[in-house]
Amino acid sequence: MTRILTTRRATLLSLAVLGLAGACGREPPKTLEPEGGYPPLVSDDRQLIGAVDSMTVEPTPGGVIVTATGRVIPGYWDIALAAPAGPRAVPDEIRLEFRVRPPLTPPPAGSSPTQQVSAARFISNPELAGVRMIIVEGATNNRSSRR
Repeated sequence: MTRILTTRRATLLSLAVLGLAGACGREPPKTLEPEGGYPPLVSDDRQLIGAVDSMTVEPTPGGVIVTATGRVIPGYWDIALAAPAGPRAVPDEIRLEFRVRPPLTPPPAGSSPTQQVSAARFISNPELAGVRMIIVEGATNNRSSRR
């Protein structure tokens, strides 16, 4: 029995020594990051919705839910309230852009019917600290709510 334990200990010790010896003199592992780093993030290429028809701010236990509605021609998709890139221009305001992606195939010529679309975004209490106004921007107008 002691011979088996001694053999196991010797085997484990040998493997540990080989593992440490094999790691000596090696380069650190290569990274998957491309040489020169990653390219900068592309800004949101969706367009602003034509006009923001309405906006609501509903309190929740952890913050607020901002909801905005507007009208688009059928086929618009990827609708969202997105924060503009970069830091806030005015510290006591949160600006959100009502963005939509146009249809993949152009709509037929002439007057087209419109449909109402909505987008919502949760804003947490820590993000709301010190904020006095929330603004949702469209291409031709904006809506705001004071806190």
